[in-house]
Amino acid sequence: MISILMLVTLLIVTLIRN
Repeated sequence: MISILMLVTLLIVTLIRN
C-alpha cells in the first residue's frame, strides 16, 4: 500500500512540475 501511495505521489509531482 505504501509503495503504491509513493508511486502515485511521484506521478502527481512529476505532472505538477511539467
